[in-house]
Amino acid sequence: MSKDVNVYQTLRDLGNPDDVERDGPFKCDWENSWLGTGYYFWETFIENAHWWGKVHVRSSYFICEAQCTITDTNCFDLVGNSNHMLEFNEAIEEMTSRSMIKKGVTTVPRIIEFMRKFNKSWTYEATRAVGWESVSEAKNKKHIYKMLFEPTKPNKKSQYLNYKPAIQLCLYTKTALGLNNYHVIYPYEYNSNYVL
Repeated sequence: MSKDVNVYQTLRDLGNPDDVERDGPFKCDWENSWLGTGYYFWETFIENAHWWGKVHVRSSYFICEAQCTITDTNCFDLVGNSNHMLEFNEAIEEMTSRSMIKKGVTTVPRIIEFMRKFNKSWTYEATRAVGWESVSEAKNKKHIYKMLFEPTKPNKKSQYLNYKPAIQLCLYTKTALGLNNYHVIYPYEYNSNYVL
């Protein structure tokens, strides 16, 4: 597989769009970063970047757009590559056999860190994942994109298709996946291509 995608990074708006475009993208090294330390982007659906700005930044925010190319060899894909999902499962099994897994404590970034350190064939530049139920309905129903598979029934959980899932890309370097054309697109007054 090889596909070109638009990706979006949400940042606090400090009134410095020129600096953002010159110096970006920006690394996230929070202790609770879902895929480890890296440059985080929302893939394809800009609505997820707006949701992050409204719910987590909670003040004025920028959205920067860029393009990159995802392939089976440059991105560890936990969204669309079942072989990569099997590799992830094998890492969990290996860590379990070494008593390195603690239920309720061991997290996705810890598994990825283990794989990057001990898998000699790991050459991926990024990891791609979707956090199911990560976009909270309680906080903002506007950013929920669900369609039922079958009509709802009383006292039964409904299954649904999430047609704009919160797909995240964590790039390990600024230029991973051929990242290019990083520029501010929101707020619109900072976007040089925006026409009133």
